Amino acid sequence: MAAIFGSCLYSAKKIQMTMDNIVRIDEKFRLLAVKVDYMIGFKLNVGCVISFLIVNFAFTFLSFILLATAEKDTVPGFAVWTSYFVPPFIISIVIIHFVCIAFQIKQRLSYANGILRNLCGSESTKSFNVTISPLKSFKQSQDSSSNLLAERKLVEVVKDVCGIHDDLSDTCLLAEEYFALKMLTIVGIGFLIIVFNLYYVMEIAFGQIPDEFQEESYKFLIFLVFQVAMNILGILCIIQSSCAISNENRNCSIYVHKLMNTTTDDIAKEKLLQFSLQLIHRKVKFTALNLFPLDRTLIFTIAGAATTYLIILFQFSNQNRFPNVKT
Repeated sequence: MAAIFGSCLYSAKKIQMTMDNIVRIDEKFRLLAVKVDYMIGFKLNVGCVISFLIVNFAFTFLSFILLATAEKDTVPGFAVWTSYFVPPFIISIVIIHFVCIAFQIKQRLSYANGILRNLCGSESTKSFNVTISPLKSFKQSQDSSSNLLAERKLVEVVKDVCGIHDDLSDTCLLAEEYFALKMLTIVGIGFLIIVFNLYYVMEIAFGQIPDEFQEESYKFLIFLVFQVAMNILGILCIIQSSCAISNENRNCSIYVHKLMNTTTDDIAKEKLLQFSLQLIHRKVKFTALNLFPLDRTLIFTIAGAATTYLIILFQFSNQNRFPNVKT
């Protein structure tokens, strides 16, 4: 928890700069007649908060029921409850913050891709003049501003989108620096909880437990499984949010190369080539202090490492139970 709180205080300026960049990017979209739908982000924030409250309330309530039905000597005091349930609460807040920021960046990247997609599908691309109607392609509300069409040259539009992508890359870099230590801490804590809790679960499920402790052990098993599920859910939310941004950035390069193949304007092709080089050298991705990427490969990494440590723990456990048996 000290690492999370310390990084929040140390890098608070970076998250402020991230939000300032998003506001500046929205102004550039407005000049391209693209209206950012803030209602989608608001609904996501509300949904994340409600889900967060439901999951944490269920975890706290289940833990309270399991401990309340135990013997009086085993019921923890207020200090134990605080030290045990506050850290998951703080970690959940950090995960929600990361998911919301990642969605804001992903949404802007999808708008930029929408403009490029419109350019690819425009029949007037070959004549160097392009009619852009991004408001309709994004299925936004039909108001008076949706009738405004931006009549601009292909080179100018590509230049503006290239500048927007550059700003989004800077925004991603700031967001990564702000969340890097937090994501490393959360993934590390989650990995340890997953490994040791699964070890205890298997010990309870397959071990030889006296009959008088069967009921209490199964209550403990339910508690451990729920705790593992919470940590897996948090890690999956982080991975999915990071992958969504990377996928949108990958789609951007697809549309750029499609434009390069369809346009006949040499100046536009040169600008698209510069945009392509920018996409190559400014790849959008999130890492945990550059130790490992926050993508779907992390799932297999955690699964493989957890399996290895579980085997090692079972070997030591068997040696303690049967010291005369060679393993």
